[in-house]
Amino acid sequence: MEQKATCAPSNTMARAPCIAGVLHPSRNPFTPPSCSNTEEVTVLMKRPFLLAMLLLTGCSSTNSPGIAGVAMRDDSPPPSKRAQSYAHYLSAMVYEGQRDYEKAVDHMRNAADMAPEALTPTLKLVHAYVLMQDYRNALQMCERAVDMAPERPRLWIKLGELYHQLERYDEAMKSFETALALEPDNQRGLDQLVRLEERTNDLVAALDIYRRLTELRPNDPLLHYELGLNLARINDKDGARDALEKALELKSDFLLARYILGIVYLDTKENAKARDEFKQVLERAPDDLRAREHLAGALARLGQYPEAAEQIGNLMARGGDEPLYLVELAYLLLRAGRHDQVLALSLPQNAPIFGRLLYALAR
Repeated sequence: MEQKATCAPSNTMARAPCIAGVLHPSRNPFTPPSCSNTEEVTVLMKRPFLLAMLLLTGCSSTNSPGIAGVAMRDDSPPPSKRAQSYAHYLSAMVYEGQRDYEKAVDHMRNAADMAPEALTPTLKLVHAYVLMQDYRNALQMCERAVDMAPERPRLWIKLGELYHQLERYDEAMKSFETALALEPDNQRGLDQLVRLEERTNDLVAALDIYRRLTELRPNDPLLHYELGLNLARINDKDGARDALEKALELKSDFLLARYILGIVYLDTKENAKARDEFKQVLERAPDDLRAREHLAGALARLGQYPEAAEQIGNLMARGGDEPLYLVELAYLLLRAGRHDQVLALSLPQNAPIFGRLLYALAR
């Protein structure tokens, strides 16, 4: 006797689209016919792997008792491409849960190929291939996704990221620009575009984007720092100073911004400000030899030779072993009038160094 399902009077549970429609309908990327929520369906919902196998086989086993009370009919139509696609999608989810990623990707690829209009399995494949660092297949799937939904800026951004990863910079640029044409204030798109501009050494374009980003995120100290750093690179000292000061206003313990600001102050001959910035850096990072060297330079410019000599001596004690440091120390001690200390440094092995110092002083 044929076993009947309790779905709708004119349907049986052997119809794959009907079954597919009741399993997590909110997550279903397709639009199968609706089905009543019967006890048999509830059993299948708890066992998605059985449901996937049911969909793949088409429930066409002769005189079979069925699965969870579902009828198996010889005259059932074969499952549609969409139903088979959804079955593969479910199988991929099961294998992913079992950490069998190769099988998961194979089934998800089948799901995407059988329902090329379905966006969800295609996006799942993009994510899976990126995790596997298979960027070429990820790019192929992402191109397919963009063709399906060209109005979505996030898809264009993902496409640009994959082009960037594969060093196809022109195509990456076009993808990011398309995303920003769809959504001009998309911060992720701006972030990715500015990184690409920096990678291709187009600092002027990068600066324009950093300015837009600081307008969108005015309280982000890192953006103000990046803007200041790039302005310093093109020798816009005033702009760099303003941006770095803003970064420190937002985040006072931003040591790298403070260090770069100190260098900018040296370039603009604001030596007292440079001294103060480097002192603050060394309070938190006393082993930063470059900051200590710059501090000595600022002190020397201010005529504070004993303090500058002290910083060079401290630098040498902390591991600074460049011969030039000894020359600088001797020079600062001479300017400070500490001739006895200079004589103490004039050991035979230092004769070539002091010869260079005397030559420099005589010029």
